[in-house]
Formats: sequence, structure tokens, C-alpha cells
Amino acid sequence: MISGRGNLVKQVGEFKNLAPGIKAELPEYFTEKAELEIDFIAEVNEERSET
Repeated sequence: MISGRGNLVKQVGEFKNLAPGIKAELPEYFTEKAELEIDFIAEVNEERSET
């Protein structure tokens, strides 16, 4: 739900960008955790590409 590139939190955020009339928000816990994981994955991928 909150991990991986196509996680649910990210999908909801992208859907909200497509449908700006949506007012409901996901709990902050989920969005923060997903952002941390996305940042971590980006760092790992960057390190792998440097080697």
C-alpha cells in the first residue's frame, strides 16, 4: 500500500491531480511514509547507477 513505485498513496495523489475536485486527503502518516520511501528508492537507484 505504501511501498514500491506504484504504491497506493502515490496513485491516489496522481488521481487527485487529474481530478482536482476531490477534497479528501489521505492521513499524513501514509503520505510522509510514502515520500520517505520514494526518496530512499531514488537514492538507492542513484547509487547503483554510479557503480
